[in-house]
Amino acid sequence: MDLQTALSLYGKAGTVFIDARRSDAFRAGHIEGARHIPYSFVEPLAKESVENLRSSKTVIVYCNREDSEASKLLAGELAQAGIKGVFYLDKGFAGWVKARGRYAGKPPEGYDE
Repeated sequence: MDLQTALSLYGKAGTVFIDARRSDAFRAGHIEGARHIPYSFVEPLAKESVENLRSSKTVIVYCNREDSEASKLLAGELAQAGIKGVFYLDKGFAGWVKARGRYAGKPPEGYDE
């Protein structure tokens, strides 16, 4: 999903942002209001995480940057688990910050204005 569409959906009922990064990265800074579901190559998604998203209309998964794969992989797993309306954020958290989207904490490591 492109940044402008994600920004327009931010705060709308039924829209959920999912941070797929490691716990330390999430604690340092994230899109305000995002849920944290760190992507793991070896551990399956927790059933509770999937069930909590079933009523969502749009689920937007993100990592730090456009070239990060975790958000794409997690979005795919959520879709395979039956979650509708799953997308990954094209430019990631860095793009979100650059586009002046709301966030809590610090911008991602390596962020440059």
